Amino acid sequence: MSKPSQPHIRAVERSVAILQALERTQRPLRLKEISEAVKLHSATVSRVLATLQASNYVVEEDQRYRLGAAVLRLTHGYLVNDPLSQFARPVMQSLTRLTGLTSTLHLLSGLERLLSVRVDGFEPMQYQQPIGRWLPLFIGSGKTIAAFMPAQQQKEVAALGHGHETTSQHVLTAAEILKDFERIRQDRHLVSIGERDISIASISVPLFTDETVAGSLSLTGPSDSTTQEQLEKILPSLISAGHEISRMKSYS
Repeated sequence: MSKPSQPHIRAVERSVAILQALERTQRPLRLKEISEAVKLHSATVSRVLATLQASNYVVEEDQRYRLGAAVLRLTHGYLVNDPLSQFARPVMQSLTRLTGLTSTLHLLSGLERLLSVRVDGFEPMQYQQPIGRWLPLFIGSGKTIAAFMPAQQQKEVAALGHGHETTSQHVLTAAEILKDFERIRQDRHLVSIGERDISIASISVPLFTDETVAGSLSLTGPSDSTTQEQLEKILPSLISAGHEISRMKSYS
């Protein structure tokens, strides 16, 4: 089969960039806003949007654009075909039954993490992350992943977090974040209470495939009823579940 021509490759890259821009926003975007986000001329963006609309990957309402329902098919296809997510779910269900807390699996994606699997605990949370939600690596359980990434990537993550304000109004510095990474590498876990979200307390361990960090496994509960002591007590169960999931290596 012949290789795709350069214009076809550019068209795919532009489509992906536009879909990513729409995915990251909390509201529908106007054409000008999308053009600015992807750094392309409005006429080019308009043509790509028309193609995506034809397949229902993008919907236009009142001259604003948002992701269409067809994107859900991609999500479903990923969830039913990703071996790690499929393997992890029963392990996480057992972990939640044992501890009563919500278990979550985040997978590394670039310099971010994505929520892949969630098993809800016995006590309802004030806020539940939707599957597919991306979150930074420089705060909360994301640091459990970043701490085991290559040194250069750790510096890049720390730079992204420099100047970020936590829920306690503490302003992070890159040096502070890197120190956290060092401590996590020594402890092999992280307890985070109200750091990213004031209502959440969690404990996390890294997940590995072929000795490379792939994500994190966390147990989460309401911060007003979940103490650090309680989280530390269930650490052995979390580590055991993490080791079991990490043994699943043949996934992409």
